[in-house]
Amino acid sequence: MDILHYFFLPFDRLKIVFMWLALRSNRIVKRLTRGLWEGELKRLKRNLDERDIELEMTRRQSREAQQSAEVWKKRHVDELGGRVDKAEYDRVVEDNIKLQARLGMVDIDATQRSVNFERAMARAEKKQRDLEALLEARSKELQDAQVYVTKLDEVADSEVVRIVEPLNGQIFQAAATLSDAPEFHSDDPREDATAVVEARIRLERSSWLGSNLLDIVGDSTHPEHSVFVQVALQAGLTAYARRIANSWDPSGTKDTTTIENVYWAIRDREPQSVVGRWRSLGRTHLKRILSNIDYAPFLVSNLSDVVADILLVAGATGTRDVIAQIVSAEFESELGEIASLALNFHATTGERVVSRDFALLAAHPGEPFDASRMEAEHEAGESNARVLGTTQLGLVAERSVERDGKRGDLEIRRAVLLKCRVVLQDTADRGQDHSADGAVDSVPEQSDPLQTQTM
Repeated sequence: MDILHYFFLPFDRLKIVFMWLALRSNRIVKRLTRGLWEGELKRLKRNLDERDIELEMTRRQSREAQQSAEVWKKRHVDELGGRVDKAEYDRVVEDNIKLQARLGMVDIDATQRSVNFERAMARAEKKQRDLEALLEARSKELQDAQVYVTKLDEVADSEVVRIVEPLNGQIFQAAATLSDAPEFHSDDPREDATAVVEARIRLERSSWLGSNLLDIVGDSTHPEHSVFVQVALQAGLTAYARRIANSWDPSGTKDTTTIENVYWAIRDREPQSVVGRWRSLGRTHLKRILSNIDYAPFLVSNLSDVVADILLVAGATGTRDVIAQIVSAEFESELGEIASLALNFHATTGERVVSRDFALLAAHPGEPFDASRMEAEHEAGESNARVLGTTQLGLVAERSVERDGKRGDLEIRRAVLLKCRVVLQDTADRGQDHSADGAVDSVPEQSDPLQTQTM
């Protein structure tokens, strides 16, 4: 590949290329170094073997010389009757002494060479261990650095969509069942107006419902009262599920303001590889700090409280605690499934995804209708229609990227994968207008996401 090709790679891919080349070069250096040291050790062993052979030959020559001297002495003693040529004998003895001295020197040299060899072996092995430790440390550093390199996630967009669609379907089914439950309907007038006011205040303060939708739900004379009670239940459950899924602490009981501010600061200044990994590690370790709390029972209880407040405003009889207990006991399965799906979204997108950020999308009550991210349950009658409530959650994916390839100049790119579904204010207004004219038109029945998603 032409080396100029690397200059036109995106920064994140270029980091991968350089890290791969560094890791590959480390491996090559490791193999070459190991080969050099193995060659040096073989050379030392070969030299030692040669000296051992030389030592053995010298010892053999010394033994042969000594044996020759003894044979010569015996032969001449026998031949000369005990008379020995002293000069010849002295020469043989001197040669033997020289051979013994040479043997001693060879022994000393062999011993020194053996010591040197052992020392060289020790040094070579230590250098080899140090080199392997250094390469291991560098490889670990490269692996740690690769954590912050953008890479393909194991989670596809379609997998996240398959979490959101069943969540919307479950919310629809739960709201429909709750709105039709006979235990919450009565012809008796309300006895505790204060409880209703308090319930309304809680719903508005927590942003579960807007004031316009609460006005309709609290008006039992509205021609489509029962329909809008279901809409309110969907909107309340949708808002709470969204908070579970998008927050750092699903229970909402811990103050995570500091860690969230740090995250947003990082997101404004760092590329997606850093942003996503920081969020993933932060969510994972925060869950460990919280000791892997079982959120489900707590969330079902909170969902029951939201439902109880909506039903109180809608005219249900009984106190908030009594209604909440009934909801929690008789609809635990439905509410538990909503909590489970929201927690699944929280874990999947918060801990397993790095290359982008997912969030559940909802419209705020009273904001103008925006067709780029919203889908109306019924066609808007006005160009400036405003949102009454969100009945189905949408899904948005976001990435922090370099603007026009300029390093350090970042922008957030968003892609709406699912539009949130909303009921508009003019839908309720049209219903009242038709009622006033004596021709009440029912609000068209909402579609079930569990059925429509398979079409």
